[in-house]
Amino acid sequence: MTFDQDISAAASMAAFLAALATFLTVWQIAKQRKATYRPDIVVMRARVITTGRLSDESIEPLLKWKRSSDEPDREGVLGNDYPMLLVNIGMGGATSVSTKWEFPMESFISETRRIARAQGFPEEIEFKSNNGVVSHVRPQITSLWRNQKNSYFDYLLPASIDHEPVRIDLPSAYILAVAAYMSIFLKGMGDGDRESPQVPPLNLSLEFNDIAGERHRTSYDIEFLWYLATPHSFEAELVPKRV
Repeated sequence: MTFDQDISAAASMAAFLAALATFLTVWQIAKQRKATYRPDIVVMRARVITTGRLSDESIEPLLKWKRSSDEPDREGVLGNDYPMLLVNIGMGGATSVSTKWEFPMESFISETRRIARAQGFPEEIEFKSNNGVVSHVRPQITSLWRNQKNSYFDYLLPASIDHEPVRIDLPSAYILAVAAYMSIFLKGMGDGDRESPQVPPLNLSLEFNDIAGERHRTSYDIEFLWYLATPHSFEAELVPKRV
């Protein structure tokens, strides 16, 4: 190879490396810019409190979930509308937000009925898989689980702009199912061999657009952790974990 050819090859290599460096720089800038407008939706932990004559025959007091002891009860068969709070800790807004709840309703209610039989209590709750209905005997309550699984809201601004979180209600069928299980546990508290209560995670999936129109998805398993249970007071916490 001649000297001129060496010079030409070196120049070509230098041009290639310069172009590659420019491409990588532009790609990195684009990546950083994209990250600045991507939303990041977080589900906040939540405290659950119920008070009253919790070991009575009726589960009605156990349906009135509150976030704090100062919160007043609302009227209604299913007690309070209990919200989970969503905040967007990303730098960009989320639009066209859809939510989907998933819970092993059929197997959980089947287990609740099994424990009730084992403890000598009436089987007060049932699930009809053909129409997705959760029904309770005393008080008489029907909750359409199938119709509560999906919801939608228009947007969620970054927390740096809007400090108020978005509230989405827990499905009333989930509250009814957990309350029925709580009731059996509280009635059998005096038994030395009482089974430890276990509630499977409630899954919340979120899909949303960023401001560039790209679709994103995130999902949380919400664990129900029992902290305190007496015949007059019950306390737990809903703990979301990203999956």
